[in-house]
Order: sequence, then C-alpha cells, then structure tokens
Amino acid sequence: MISGAIAGSAGTALAATPPPAVPYNPATGQALVAEARQIAQGGSPWTGGCQPGTTGFHCVPYSWGGGHGAWPGPSDGICQGWGRPSGAPKTLFAGPACAPSVTKAHPSGYGDNGTYGLDCSGFVRWVYDLIYGTDVLGPGTTSDQQAQSDLTKVPAGQQQPGDLVFFPGHVAIYAGRGTMVDEPRTYDPPSGRSGHWTQAYARVDPVESGVLGYYRLTVPTPTPAPPPPTAPGWPTAVAPGDTPVPGGDTRG
Repeated sequence: MISGAIAGSAGTALAATPPPAVPYNPATGQALVAEARQIAQGGSPWTGGCQPGTTGFHCVPYSWGGGHGAWPGPSDGICQGWGRPSGAPKTLFAGPACAPSVTKAHPSGYGDNGTYGLDCSGFVRWVYDLIYGTDVLGPGTTSDQQAQSDLTKVPAGQQQPGDLVFFPGHVAIYAGRGTMVDEPRTYDPPSGRSGHWTQAYARVDPVESGVLGYYRLTVPTPTPAPPPPTAPGWPTAVAPGDTPVPGGDTRG
C-alpha cells in the first residue's frame, strides 16, 4: 500500500508537469507584430494606398491567392478555387492573372478575386520575410506552412506576440491580449438587413474559436536582407493559401 501510494503521487506529479517552453525571442516577436500592424495601416512597404472616406484603416485588400508569387509580397490574386458566400456581390475581378473566360455574368461570381493584395498565408509570409530577411514560410497553403519542420507548436497558454495562430484554412499573427493581425476574408457580411457586403482588409481581429494551435519559428533571426528584385508575373502553378469553409465563404 505504501508503494502504491508513492507511485500514485508520483504519477500525479508527473502528469501535472507543464510541457517545456519553446524558445522565444521577445524582440523578434514584437518586430513581427509591429511590421504586421504597420502594413495593415498602409505603412511601408505597402505602396497601394488606402481607401479614402472610411473609418479605420482600409488599406491592404484581401485577395484570394495574393502573396503566393515567386517572391513574398502583394500580387494579383487568382480566380479559381474560391466560393462566393451566399448574398455576396458579383463584381468583375480586376487582376490580369484571372482567367479571361470568366466574366461578370459568370453564374458563380468571383468577388474581388484578382485584386492586388494578399490572402491570409500570403500576408504572414510577407511579414515573416521582412523580419527574418528570407522567405522562411514559403508560398504554400496554410497547411503547408503549419507542417514546416522549422515551426514548433507552442504549449497551451504559452503563446507570445509574433507566434502564428492557425485555424482550419486560416492563419494569423498573434498580437497578444487575445488579438491577432490578419487578412480575414474577401468580404465582410452586412451587420444588418439593410447593410451591404464590404471588401475586407488586413486588420487586427480578436482571436476566434476553433484555434488549431499556436506555432513559433525556431530558427535564429538572421540579419535582414535587402529586398529582392521585382518579381516576374504570376507563376503558372501555385497553391493559394486558404481553403473554403462550409457555406462558400473563405477564411483568411
């Protein structure tokens, strides 16, 4: 009985031991958040300007497939693989990378796909490239990014500013105090029956439910590199960084 009691106590103590912390560099984490916020507010290196006559910062539009070119950074989005939410406007896409066969009269409608901007994984890719000086996240999907060997899942409750927070088909940069900086979706739905669907832009959002996990890059921060030359046109084969969710809307 004594041995059993001791073993039981040891087992309880072992189970209560928290997992080891993942190394964290506060300076790097804060730099990632600051860079993400600056871009979302229309600051350098974003050069596309902001929408006038609106409240808040409406600067970097969400664009399905935007940010997945040969180099990190904004690009024209793509037109295939995205489902228009029920009730969202059918507007003619603007980007030259879009399929010429798809027109404004297309029965599916393609929202603002083709717009010059970023989707969720394209956004975090660009921010991380600017701070690390190299394309550490790559042009893949959110699932590709989450599966990278250089990303380590952070134990529950140990997330810090600058960590990546993943959801099904979506990724953002954790900004602390339950908030994140992200490219949320193509359109924000109206808040009331008389409202209108509006183009969504990079912004600070509360961390929503459905978090798959927080992840931290575990490679050292290199000396930032000079910006790459202007990227060529949209690559012939590239996977957009987001997946549709039930109902046709797009997360991130």
